Amino acid sequence: HLLPQYGNDRDPIVTPYPTKALNEYLDVLRNKFRDWYGANRLTADGKRKAEVLWTYFEAAQIHNAILLDMKKKAWINLNGMLDFSGVSAWDVTAYTEGQAHGAENMPFRSDIGCRGWLNRKTALGGNMPHNWTSAEMVNLIRDIFVVEEGDALILGKGVPPEWLKPGSRFGVTNMPTDFGPVTYTVIVDRSGKVFLNYKGSESYRTAFIFHEKEEEVIHPR
Repeated sequence: HLLPQYGNDRDPIVTPYPTKALNEYLDVLRNKFRDWYGANRLTADGKRKAEVLWTYFEAAQIHNAILLDMKKKAWINLNGMLDFSGVSAWDVTAYTEGQAHGAENMPFRSDIGCRGWLNRKTALGGNMPHNWTSAEMVNLIRDIFVVEEGDALILGKGVPPEWLKPGSRFGVTNMPTDFGPVTYTVIVDRSGKVFLNYKGSESYRTAFIFHEKEEEVIHPR
């Protein structure tokens, strides 16, 4: 039981994602998490306080911050993790996991010239990192776009305000969910009107306000 002793740096990485523990105490959990996150992931002036060692911890904490309706604060840290110039004590970021020949990489072809799982020229067989951080980043980014909550899907729960400015466009194609695959596109026109084109389960709602929508509802079999 994590409450009321909540505060170990592992507590914020295990719920609500992936365990869903304490969901029946969500308001209390949210308050505890908010206090912990503010003290451990943000500086006094609201800037990112990076995790220098266990960066998959920070990724998971960002993930749960989004799920607990702390989107603005979560993006302070997420933007830092997505910054290619970001550094940590072990050189572990969203894109690389560990120094060349270091313990965070598998042992074959982990020299400096073969690093980077996003680069086809360097992502060779045998140089793959253990992917703790990158695996969590994939799950986190997925939930930004679509996430299950109870008996419905939530579209755009983690979408930042910058993505809803005039001229913006975002969405997913055939994203797997517990309700079947989902495809949607959000387009913000020059006047700021938000248009949603949606294909998927009828059990969904959006975390943003849209003006018009076109949908193709697919009833689960």
